[in-house]
Amino acid sequence: MKNVFLHSVLLLAIAALAGCAGRATQTGSVESIPAAAATPQAAVELSPPRTPSDLSAHSSIDAPPSSDSKPTPGATPDSAAGTSSVQTNFNRLFLERPVGEQFAGSATSPGSEKLLNDKAAHFAQFTRPLLHRLFAATEDLEHQKLAKSGVPDNVGPVIIEATMDGDGQLTELVLQQLSGSGAVDQLMIQACKRGLWMRNPPPEARAADGKYRLRIEASIRNYMQPTAFDNWMFRTHIGLALE
Repeated sequence: MKNVFLHSVLLLAIAALAGCAGRATQTGSVESIPAAAATPQAAVELSPPRTPSDLSAHSSIDAPPSSDSKPTPGATPDSAAGTSSVQTNFNRLFLERPVGEQFAGSATSPGSEKLLNDKAAHFAQFTRPLLHRLFAATEDLEHQKLAKSGVPDNVGPVIIEATMDGDGQLTELVLQQLSGSGAVDQLMIQACKRGLWMRNPPPEARAADGKYRLRIEASIRNYMQPTAFDNWMFRTHIGLALE
């Protein structure tokens, strides 16, 4: 009888221990959070914003794209069409209208280059390099000779007649109109000496006397001086006619 009683007590104790173990296991599964459950939400929140593929809407009118610009390999058809449209407008406004004024210089020292008559436009392959070299020489001399003092507020345009021989070498410069500033007049004379030359110029562009006769019109005005201690920056316009 005693053995039966002890055996019953032992069975009850084993059953009680099994129930406690089951409750402990169930509580642990509720409190643990699987890491995979949070992954999709975290990936959405941390994804970087996508860059728009069509950037043509953000192009600057003052800085048209170069003539050899091409759509990037990953560009969409819409972005390629936008780039093509900008390039077409650039060609129409600048390359196909050589008499029109073309932007030159930079944002801080702006300017323009312009062919002034039909003959200069007709021989643009001859006159454009002359005009561009003249502009570059003028800007360089401005930094050297005018940047500290600037130019008078009432300075006007200077007009110079230039003569080149049949080989494209400069032979004569004549001041036809003074600007009102001796420094500007002398600067433009020096710029013409630097920029007006050409190898193998087209014979058809010569005047009746067999020489190349050019008219240079130039204007140099103060553009800005960031502070009283900084150099002046200028707005420069240069035109060229072929007589």
